[in-house]
Amino acid sequence: MRSLSILNYLSVAHHITGDPKYRKEYLKLALDHGYAMNVMTQFRDQVGPGTEGHPDDKMAFMNYYHLVRYETDPKLLSMYYRAIHRHWQIEKFEKCPWANFIYAACCMGKTRTDQWRTTDLTPPRSSLEDAVSTLKRYPLDLIDWPMSNAHRIDMIPLQEFKGHAPGTAGKRVDGYVFPVDERNIILWGRDPYSLTGKGDGTLLEMGVHFIFAYYLGRAHGFIGE
Repeated sequence: MRSLSILNYLSVAHHITGDPKYRKEYLKLALDHGYAMNVMTQFRDQVGPGTEGHPDDKMAFMNYYHLVRYETDPKLLSMYYRAIHRHWQIEKFEKCPWANFIYAACCMGKTRTDQWRTTDLTPPRSSLEDAVSTLKRYPLDLIDWPMSNAHRIDMIPLQEFKGHAPGTAGKRVDGYVFPVDERNIILWGRDPYSLTGKGDGTLLEMGVHFIFAYYLGRAHGFIGE
């Protein structure tokens, strides 16, 4: 994550200022020190959907958004495409508009070719429909009322090796998380696989997560008028 972050910061600085010193240091870290290779390595790729680490996922996609779109070097761009494509294979099961819109903004209409195959990176239309559906179902009541999905018969418990205590996390039988209006977690950086909330009705959550995702979708034309 640190490698991904510093590369993004230098890339954005170069994009805004045009000062070559930022690009020089960026390339030194990316190529000479292996930071670009670090970006391609995600622990959660190996463990699968539902693995703990959701705050880092959202930070990673925030970094991908600029790093992929500003890169011009074919070698580095191929590495970043591989990173975001593999990472999104984990994220897509959350139906998160933040991740789905960023992935589409970076990879819509793109392909990646390596020594084995050419991969079409374009996300399926269903992923954009999932993102819009999540925004439509986003609760207007942002008070953290207590609730639980642990009793549902359409729930599959997540295994402990994914980083959750026994009985605390699960997913729908189709592999996806429960819809945003049927669970206790509504913020993109928290664990949507959590089954039971600890709310007591005394906290009012922020609506800024909805706003970020909504205007990101509007800016890229993924949400209609």
